[in-house]
Amino acid sequence: MADFGVLSPAEKKVLAAVRMGKEAAIGSARPTAETAGNMVRGDFIRFLLLGGDDSAPVHEDGVRVCGAWIKGEISLRYAKVCSLRFRNCVLDSKLKLGDSEIAGVLFLPGTSVPCIYAPRMRCIGSVFLKDGFKATGGVAIRNARIGGSINIKDAQFSAGGDDLAIDAGGIVVERDVSFLAGVQVVGAVDLGFSKIAGTIKCQEASFKSNHEFALSLDGAAIGGDLRFDDSTIEGELRLIGARIEGDLSLSKARLKCDLDCLSMDRARIGGDAYLLDMKTVGSIGGRGLEVAGDMSFVGAEISCDEATSINFEGVAIGRALMFHSLANPVSNINLGLAKIGAIVDDVVSWGGGTVLDGLSYGRFSGRASTRASDRIEWLKGQKAEHVGTSFRPQPWRELQRVLRESGHVEDSRQVAIELEHSKRNVGLIGATPESWAAPRRWMYRSASRFGHWMLWVLVGYGYRPVRLFAWMLGIWLAFGGYYFLMAERGVFAPADPLVFQNQDYKSCWLDGSKERANWYGCAALRDEYPGLSPLAYSLDVLLPVVNLRQEEAWGAKVPTPLSPWYRELFALDSYRLTRLAIWLQTIFGWVATLLLVAFLTGLLKRDEQAS
Repeated sequence: MADFGVLSPAEKKVLAAVRMGKEAAIGSARPTAETAGNMVRGDFIRFLLLGGDDSAPVHEDGVRVCGAWIKGEISLRYAKVCSLRFRNCVLDSKLKLGDSEIAGVLFLPGTSVPCIYAPRMRCIGSVFLKDGFKATGGVAIRNARIGGSINIKDAQFSAGGDDLAIDAGGIVVERDVSFLAGVQVVGAVDLGFSKIAGTIKCQEASFKSNHEFALSLDGAAIGGDLRFDDSTIEGELRLIGARIEGDLSLSKARLKCDLDCLSMDRARIGGDAYLLDMKTVGSIGGRGLEVAGDMSFVGAEISCDEATSINFEGVAIGRALMFHSLANPVSNINLGLAKIGAIVDDVVSWGGGTVLDGLSYGRFSGRASTRASDRIEWLKGQKAEHVGTSFRPQPWRELQRVLRESGHVEDSRQVAIELEHSKRNVGLIGATPESWAAPRRWMYRSASRFGHWMLWVLVGYGYRPVRLFAWMLGIWLAFGGYYFLMAERGVFAPADPLVFQNQDYKSCWLDGSKERANWYGCAALRDEYPGLSPLAYSLDVLLPVVNLRQEEAWGAKVPTPLSPWYRELFALDSYRLTRLAIWLQTIFGWVATLLLVAFLTGLLKRDEQAS
């Protein structure tokens, strides 16, 4: 005690108060300047914090000071003290608490300090930095251990030389950490690899930094919730690899950064993620993010000029992704390889440039549309190359599966048909190896595209099988009518030459020539010979596996081929046209029969039963 010489009036008040276990009230408000009446030396405070001596005993309640100007450094490195309670004080030099052990609390409401340097500090109780607290050169508590909570409210922090306003990496807190209304941080906050047993609550707080991040929780383990409700963050908010047992909430938060404003790569959230009414300027990253519950973007406003606005590649959301009622459509979202329990969305919230390749999801839920037209527009909103030159079929098949398993079978079929159209439009039908010669490639491609087109026309790629019966009915009636007209003109004749040349049927010949006979209306033809029925004849030709004996008994008369041979190619009289019609109907009949058999055996059901 003698080393301090003559004590100042303020120091005498402190000495008297610590003997009685009371607060030394030097002033009620934080001083604006040093005076003889408020100055207390830092060494003197240190002396008392360490227990004083016989001439300056310290009560077990420790040192409590209010309204003092503490001059000089307070260094308590490796020291063990009771509590630090400075209310509305000014410390004009560093408060050094590195490797110290505080048996009580660190209580600094309304106090101004250039810097708190307390790496590896052990504080049994809580830390209070509130009610106008101000740190102009940063707070360094890296790898500290706090037995209670960290309570920060109505406080100001500015960065030190390393651009860190709060350096709390690796800190362990047994209860909660809070940044509440009035907190203003200019500089980066590092809570990377910290362990917080309770909740981190940032509400109506402001963080601004020109550092590589504004607030980092990379690798942090949080036993409760992580909340940034109504807070403003200018700079990157990093949650890379963080483990959050409770919810993540950014409701009504405002995030702004030139690049990534929110990074959540490989983070794990044990509850829900609420980004309700959040406003962001910058991209959102979440590659490999895991959310056990729901993730909601309802009401969010996301603005980004980057190539990817939301990068959720490989994300896993256990329940629902709620992506509806956004303030603006969001373009360039990457959901590639993501796994989502359900999607609750509206189509208008999705902008263009979406990546859906590899996305798997269980169903559409809530207000989400299951209309094929809406979901097809959703798929067409993918990146241009994914619906063009580098076509991705997986999102279409996944949508088919989800709609079908949800009971929307017809919508699933419409998606399947649109997939086939898209494959044709981008040139996937008839694709060949580059090693093939050009003529061979052209022939293969042409044949494949024609066959694919016929498959659409006849059976809707296998998803409209009833269409085949309509075609068969139309072909049967149309060709039956044509055969009737040709029969009236004498084109058809008995196939049996004994009947055709029989003189008993001269009454059927026209102008005495059997070549021009009207056998269809010949009354002299005996009853035992089957009469020509144009509709039955058409059906007999159409159905190759059915024998109505019309083709056996009747046929079209064809004149002798013309010479030279190429004249025959352009001869278009009734006889030759009727023969051509029979050939075409026979070919159609075989094609239709094979398609029908293929459908009935399941060969054309395609992805409708694929899992």
